[in-house]
Amino acid sequence: VETIVSHDLIGRIMIQCARQPGLARVLDGLLGFEGHEFYFSTHPELDGKTFEDALYMLPEAVVLGIKPKDCDRVILNPDGDMIFQPGDELLVLAEDDDTYEVGLPSQEELKSWTGKQKDLPKNDVDKLISERVLFIGWRRDLDDMIVQLDEYVAKGSELVLFSQQDIKQRIKSMEDGGLNVAEDLKNLKLNHVIGNSISRRHLQKLKLHDFDSVLILADEQMELDVTKMDSRSLTTLLLIRDIIHRNRPGIKEAPVTTHNKRKQVAAVVDQDRWVRDVLRGETKAAPTAGRKCTIISEILDPKTKLLIQSGSVSDFVASNELISKALAMVAERQEVSQILQEILSAEGHEVYMRRINKYLKAGESLSFFDVMARCRAYNEILLGYMPAGKEEVILNPSQKRKKIEWKRDDLLITLAED
Repeated sequence: VETIVSHDLIGRIMIQCARQPGLARVLDGLLGFEGHEFYFSTHPELDGKTFEDALYMLPEAVVLGIKPKDCDRVILNPDGDMIFQPGDELLVLAEDDDTYEVGLPSQEELKSWTGKQKDLPKNDVDKLISERVLFIGWRRDLDDMIVQLDEYVAKGSELVLFSQQDIKQRIKSMEDGGLNVAEDLKNLKLNHVIGNSISRRHLQKLKLHDFDSVLILADEQMELDVTKMDSRSLTTLLLIRDIIHRNRPGIKEAPVTTHNKRKQVAAVVDQDRWVRDVLRGETKAAPTAGRKCTIISEILDPKTKLLIQSGSVSDFVASNELISKALAMVAERQEVSQILQEILSAEGHEVYMRRINKYLKAGESLSFFDVMARCRAYNEILLGYMPAGKEEVILNPSQKRKKIEWKRDDLLITLAED
């Protein structure tokens, strides 16, 4: 029996997506049975071959790992010199279980691809720097999320908890969950702020432009009313984007300071109308381009996802839908639970959004397999990419030998251990 703790899984997804813009769309594409998914299969043609060779032998799939015969453990991205034995199962990312097969490349092709590992550009290694993170709302598993975030961030990072809940009650809730802030947190400093997440005035006081990432959580007080909760979360998201946009250099936003009750009611009505217009696509939300802060909102109702996709909102994690997809995948093949647990934790292999300058220079014309070879120099597996200026996620491209002229702002999607 495989067990998935839904709140724990969503907490991990939210944290990872807030720290890596675009990852929410990638994970949405990886989970479920639409698009590309995980498959296990045996291939006698690979017996005696190395894992490194296998990476270039299935042009319609991306090779991810091995499940050895008579072993319950799935090994993601094993050492390149690991040799396939008879009965070993191959783990791949593919469109369907009948859309891929082994296709042996020529020795010239293999030599060409592996030779690309020597052509890496010289780059300074990215250093982990301290971050400022904002959690909006309160979940019953927030203590677990705080511990998980502490594992990701550098020492000296700050987490601000913003909700309407009393601070004493928050501390008691965290302690009841087993979190001793003074002893358990090694990298994070915790600060508490009380406020209303759909009040522009309260949000403005947070100095949102100073945060690296913002997570808007489904508040436990409204979990049973998913429509109301989603409406509140999306209002918060749009307000934050608008406040940050208006706070750009050269733009001075008039502070909302009115104490007149009638004017306050009118402001709320105007705000609600503005949110509805954005979701209908009649009004554009504040742009995301050039924004330092990554904002991720949790939504609960799959119907909300359809609504916001018709507007200009893309920064969200559909938590209940992702859990349903994950459960369906595990029901199909229980080993998928191991894969999800590993890629969604701070330990082991994870999915990363990488800037191309780590692997190649802007303007280089290289195929998917060429770039795969560059990634292998760092012991990473290339899963796909996101073209610059687009929200399109391309996983497991079909033409892996086709040359692509890479742009400076393209992002690579890799499976890596660091």
